[in-house]
Amino acid sequence: MTTMTAAEPTIVVTDHEYEYNDDDDDLSFATAASSESSTTSTSSNDQPASKRARLDHDKLRLLDGIATVQRQYLMREEPRVVFGTLLEKLLDLMDSEYGFIGEVMYKEEDGSPYLQTHAITNIAWNAVTRAFYNDNVDHGLKFFNMKSLFGQVIVTAEPMVCNAPQDHPAACGIPEGHPPLDHFLGIPFFESTTRDDNGPAQLVGMVGIANKPGGYTEADVEFLEPFVTTCSNLIQAYNAVRKNQELVDTLEQRVQERTQELQKSNESLEEVNRKLEAASQAQLQTFASITHEIRTPLNCVIGLSSLLQETNLSPYQQDCLQMIVTSGDLLLTVVNDVLDYSKLETGNVEIAVKPSNIQTCLDAVVHSIAQKARDKNLTVATSYDPAVPETIDMDNRRLQQILYNLLGNSVKFSPPEGVIELKVGLVENPYRQQQQQLEDTAPQPQGEEADTERPDPTNATTERDETAAAETDKPVSSKPSGSGGGCPFLGGKEPTKDAPPSQPATAGGCPFLSGKEPEKQDSSSSMGSSKSPPGAMMLTEEDQLSEGLRTCDKILRFRVKDYGNGIPRKDFARIFKPFKQANSMIETSHGGTGLGLAIVTKLVKGLGGAISVDSVVGQWTEFAVDFPFTGKLFDVKPLTKELQRGEIISIEQPGSNSGSNLLSELGVNNVRRFDSMESLLETMSPPNNGLQKDRFYLTLVDEQLHDATQHKQFKNLTKQKTAMVTHGPNYGVKETNLHFRSLRQVLPSVLIRSLAAQMKASSHGGPEVESPEAARPISYDRLRILVAEDNIINQKVLGRMLSRLGVTNVEFADNGEIAVTKNKEQEFDLIFMDMQMPIMDGLEATKLIVKHRGDKALPKVVFVTANVSEKFEEEASDAGGDGYISKPFSLGVIDKAFSGYL
Repeated sequence: MTTMTAAEPTIVVTDHEYEYNDDDDDLSFATAASSESSTTSTSSNDQPASKRARLDHDKLRLLDGIATVQRQYLMREEPRVVFGTLLEKLLDLMDSEYGFIGEVMYKEEDGSPYLQTHAITNIAWNAVTRAFYNDNVDHGLKFFNMKSLFGQVIVTAEPMVCNAPQDHPAACGIPEGHPPLDHFLGIPFFESTTRDDNGPAQLVGMVGIANKPGGYTEADVEFLEPFVTTCSNLIQAYNAVRKNQELVDTLEQRVQERTQELQKSNESLEEVNRKLEAASQAQLQTFASITHEIRTPLNCVIGLSSLLQETNLSPYQQDCLQMIVTSGDLLLTVVNDVLDYSKLETGNVEIAVKPSNIQTCLDAVVHSIAQKARDKNLTVATSYDPAVPETIDMDNRRLQQILYNLLGNSVKFSPPEGVIELKVGLVENPYRQQQQQLEDTAPQPQGEEADTERPDPTNATTERDETAAAETDKPVSSKPSGSGGGCPFLGGKEPTKDAPPSQPATAGGCPFLSGKEPEKQDSSSSMGSSKSPPGAMMLTEEDQLSEGLRTCDKILRFRVKDYGNGIPRKDFARIFKPFKQANSMIETSHGGTGLGLAIVTKLVKGLGGAISVDSVVGQWTEFAVDFPFTGKLFDVKPLTKELQRGEIISIEQPGSNSGSNLLSELGVNNVRRFDSMESLLETMSPPNNGLQKDRFYLTLVDEQLHDATQHKQFKNLTKQKTAMVTHGPNYGVKETNLHFRSLRQVLPSVLIRSLAAQMKASSHGGPEVESPEAARPISYDRLRILVAEDNIINQKVLGRMLSRLGVTNVEFADNGEIAVTKNKEQEFDLIFMDMQMPIMDGLEATKLIVKHRGDKALPKVVFVTANVSEKFEEEASDAGGDGYISKPFSLGVIDKAFSGYL
């Protein structure tokens, strides 16, 4: 491990590495023994056969040593372990005392060569050299003196056989205490064992061994050729691994740096988003406060206007009042639209999809729209699919908002005395079929591409005119060089140009296989843009189909149609943009913010649905809203069989046929129609005797045709085997078992189930069952109401509305504290609770009232507020409120509150 010099060696530190300063020393070490050397040391008495046998034996030992090292390399041993084993085998084979295996390196500053060992015998002779060896052996010792025996080998790139080192011109002596150097053999090795035509091969390193008894010969150099080839291949292999690791480390470092930069950027963005969100919340809060101040006086304007409309006014007064009502409604719409759109734009609207009663939603929407449509003598016609179940996965509030906007537009753009249609049905999913067609028509991948994943079809259905390209690398293998089965340690010839490609031999990760670079083959597949569902509908330009729409079997479709002027196809995209309507003429003539459809579009997408439009100019316009349906279809057949147990009698207006026709459409055939209670009694009483003995009768009665006396007679006639279900807008029949506002506005699934339950319970003598969707008439004169409101004007407005409905028992409280006290002193059925009041607000008062109520059902607490928000709804629910109505409100809203909460 030293160079020979007359001076004492010293230890120096260069670039944080220990280096042995041996400028005047010589270095001699040894590697691998040859059987040829054995031959030279054999006595003259040995026979040729014995020499050949010994030579063959030494060759086997050499190959065995190489095989051992190969196994270590393949087992991922560290270089110092592999080269240490190699040096140990070499010294044993060549009967040498010490040696080294080193790599030729070059200084960065001047490019001069030096030797760095990968394995070296420990021949330290004093404390200094022992410390130097121990500190540096793991990373390799570095020797820089090229005026030495090993330096001569590096400089000349030729083997050196020197059996008298002290007499060689390149020798420079050894330091005091250094083990003797009697014989030296140095063999360089290169990138290839042969020189090519373009110049000398690159020097890789050298092997040095020392002190073989009898010295070394040229035959030893020839014998050790496989050994030095192995050394060369090993060094090149480990260098390749090291460079790859450096690249990986560099890449990891860059990735880490980029990740840190990205993390910092994300943190900055999050901070910006937090500030924006805080600013947005502040703006929304400010706007909510402003709208609260607007809604409070609007409540007085709209509330009193609705009361005045039901009084006797002159034509001129009616005209003026109608303008007041219209202006108030328009102002309220503007306020609501701007607030809703602001919430949607800032992401402050929560979507809560859960099992919801769709009948409740439809009732609320249709009833509200019917009141608006009444001003233009419009008819709201509904048609519901029997397969639609009562409960679906939906956010009922958002669905109600969507339908209200669409139906409100239909009212606005319909001519007087027209018809507006609302249809709800289940259809086969057209989006999934369309998606499958797109996948079937896409170019199929070839070869190895066939095993790769198909592109995600999401973008194909949602982004217009986009092409998804996929690039696949297809490796082309070549025949490994040499005949060693891919062994990197024995080398071999380069593959011939005419050699056919073949599968590469596996060498356990061996880096010495030669081969061509992988060739890339490009292929691309494209998918066309999404088309709208059947029915000439056109999806909005920015529509994105949700996963549910692309995968479900059925679609729940809501269709809203009016027979107004229609929309030109060129304006389809425009109407879905905020603050836009079909054209400037409509904006001028009909007014509004142009936010309705923009709000609807965002809500529909938030619910995982899609919206489309179709129109014929001058005839009609239809909007369709589709949602994925994953529930169970309702089957009416089992319940229609239940209805066959008795007889159904429909008493309806002449020419209407509403009840009998509807039930017939649903497969109920045991229905008899009468146009009055009187004709029913006449048919069933003697002498006609139309009544069947022991038969149960379920009567569907239009409330306008109901006669209490005649109904009592019919009950006596049937011996109480009858139940009555009424329908009509006034809820005026107290004796009814069930009441529906309109049979056509009830989901068939709800209607049939309710009738079957009534038939089953009554015919078996059990209690009469009331459908939760069917409303009993409300006895307004018996209700006890408390109004907690600090605004005197609002107290008067709400009080007069209650009086108009027939509510006579009304108490008022100016703040929450008074409301709590009154609730303790007397019982109430319903409390209208204002949110913002002095002394004690509505939330705190409600908590105390609910606590006092305990397990009792009453009183119900309905909040009255001008500031409806997600935060308010959460606070109201936590306080124990049963619901809310928003200011401003009309007489119909109060009426609806009673039917909804009582």
